[in-house]
Amino acid sequence: MSGSRFKRCASAFTLGVLLLCSCSPGGDPALIGKWKVKDSNHTIEIRKDGKWVEAVDKDAQITSSTWEWEDTNHIRLTMNSKLVGKASGVMRVTLNGDTLILKDQDGATEYTRVKQVDGTVVRERN
Repeated sequence: MSGSRFKRCASAFTLGVLLLCSCSPGGDPALIGKWKVKDSNHTIEIRKDGKWVEAVDKDAQITSSTWEWEDTNHIRLTMNSKLVGKASGVMRVTLNGDTLILKDQDGATEYTRVKQVDGTVVRERN
């Protein structure tokens, strides 16, 4: 193999490795599950398939919500609404046992993990 051909192959390989490594690594898988806003009855469910499920005000007319890891400590939440279309934002994720804090530019919200009556953690079924 000639030197220039080897360099091209090596460059292509390096580019491929960089592209694979630059994909969002994701964060703590313990994020998956059902969470309740501290001192409230409002809950969210964060599913491993990228769905974000929560009861929202009917006036908002949210048609769907998704989430994805932006990086190890941040998620991007995207909502589709009949009123405003698509909107997304990034939140910092802090997990400590059964406590989740999501922080965005407007402030932080603290959640506690929802458990069944017997104390087991509620998680998405496969």
